[in-house]
Amino acid sequence: MLGPIDMHCIAQLQREHLAIERMIDRGFDALARMDGPALEAIIDFFIDFADGVHHTKEEQVLFDPLSIVAQEVVLSLRHEHELARKHLSAVRAALPAALRGSSDAREQLDASFATYGELLQQHMRREEALLYPLVARAMGAEMDEWLVARMAAVERERTTPDVYRGWLETAESRAAEPTRVVRARGPKPSGAPTPIDARTLTGDPQAPAVLAPSAYGRILFEEGVHRNVWLDDFGRGLALQANQYLIVHDGQGLILDPGGPKVYPQIFAETMKHLAPGGLRYVFLSHQDPDIGTSLNAWMLDTKAEALMSRLWIRFIAHFGVDALLDHRLIAIPDEGACIELAGAELVLLPAHFLHSPGNFQIYDPTSRTLFSGDLGASMGADGTFVTDFDAHVASMRPFHQRYMASRSAMRGWAEMTRGLDIERIAPQHGAVFEGREMVSRFVDWCAGLECGVDLWSSYRVPERRGVER
Repeated sequence: MLGPIDMHCIAQLQREHLAIERMIDRGFDALARMDGPALEAIIDFFIDFADGVHHTKEEQVLFDPLSIVAQEVVLSLRHEHELARKHLSAVRAALPAALRGSSDAREQLDASFATYGELLQQHMRREEALLYPLVARAMGAEMDEWLVARMAAVERERTTPDVYRGWLETAESRAAEPTRVVRARGPKPSGAPTPIDARTLTGDPQAPAVLAPSAYGRILFEEGVHRNVWLDDFGRGLALQANQYLIVHDGQGLILDPGGPKVYPQIFAETMKHLAPGGLRYVFLSHQDPDIGTSLNAWMLDTKAEALMSRLWIRFIAHFGVDALLDHRLIAIPDEGACIELAGAELVLLPAHFLHSPGNFQIYDPTSRTLFSGDLGASMGADGTFVTDFDAHVASMRPFHQRYMASRSAMRGWAEMTRGLDIERIAPQHGAVFEGREMVSRFVDWCAGLECGVDLWSSYRVPERRGVER
């Protein structure tokens, strides 16, 4: 669920979500008792409040402006609104006959309401996790008062203040507790943030002149239509620091190791600012770790991208929650690697097995001469910038590499392959980037000589009888 966002417009929409959740529960309670008056009132609530006010606010105030930075998300959410309307119409159509005792109508009523309730709950969770953070990042607190005023105008068009307050109070009241609760299943940017003209984004000449600046990430390389972007680090708390990178060519993009669901809304919002509408072509997972791509299902639901990963992990990745209807867009990389095209630019998927995963790949971008190396080159505790003193930097790499990389022979094989490439920089998934040919050479040589993994593990022993430290 969405963390706190200090915007009144979001707080208002979230309150409406809670009211809708409560009324879904009451709908199931009324269905179980076949309480006709209650069901009629609940259906009227969904038609007049959930669809007539809440969905209209989103469509008229939020969706069109956000289409500029997240077209596919907006299209997906609009489609879900339309589906909800169809299922709600089916509920309304089946109710009279069901109340007269028709078993077929009762079956249709139960099925339509169950589908409607589940769809609406899943839809609201997606809005909380994705839409509202996009509003906060793209429109900003400076727009809050204007957004609240626009939503109030929708309320005035659709109802009266007393009726609106009555809907909320009725839905939030605990007078009727549910007996069943349904739950959902399983401008061209530069390196510096650029203010966005809110009047362009919203199409309203009365909107505030400037939105809050929003970071676009750091540009690692840019020449013509080709760009490598180092996205901002949105990881917090206990989560391991992780870098996300974006390769863009002529408006199409590939995102590398996009991380988990907590960072998804921010990473998605930043990614879309660099791409043409519908421009995300690939999501690349270097291996199977949770920090790599546990957000994959959201990326595939909200875009038309294909997911590239080792053939070893296709069936394991399904445990990240990837919908069965999306599995045809999971693309297995053969063990020997492959080459792909991104709007005409070649990218090389390099085998890096056992560094550290048994099914592990890196991406070499010949246009920018950048090697995106995944966990190889990761540094713990180093700042997320560029390596300036290699000898000092080794201390932040050695413990990780000695434990996570399989063996010196695997490291030597990787180094031999890498020396045949024209590399200007190496960008790992954690920590600092190696910039410049001298720094790249030093890192490759260090890898080739490092004893690690099974080279250092001497034996296995049964542990002494003692508990774990807390």
